[in-house]
Parts: sequence; structure tokens; C-alpha cells
Amino acid sequence: MLNQLRKPQGFGAGDRPRCLNCGEPTSLTRRAPAAEHALEYEEQTFTCFGCERQFRRVVDARGKRVRVSAFS
Repeated sequence: MLNQLRKPQGFGAGDRPRCLNCGEPTSLTRRAPAAEHALEYEEQTFTCFGCERQFRRVVDARGKRVRVSAFS
């Protein structure tokens, strides 16, 4: 049992995209179902702890981006 692989979290939860403002790696700080299609898409909030900027993205179950919006 100790050598079994863990299943991936899906929805690209392990991604660390670069900050749109300063270029530093961001951290996933919030995951929520996307309101339009709760079981098919997920809204993710990423935070850059270097410049305190956040951005959201909506992804499908494979982690492919559907849309992006920035906010402060």
C-alpha cells in the first residue's frame, strides 16, 4: 500500500502560473465550482505573495483554461 500512487487532484490544481503583474509564481488560494456549470468547471483564485495581486481563472476538469480575469 505504501508504494501506491496518489490520484491527481484534477482541474489543474497543481499549477503555479506566473503573476500577471510581476512574473513571480503564484499560489492557488481558493477553489470553487463555477456557477454556470458546477460539475464541469471550477473557478480558481491564485495569489502572488510578492506583489499581493490576485487573479481568477475558470478551468475544465482537465485543467484547460476557459477564461481569466484580474482583480486587486
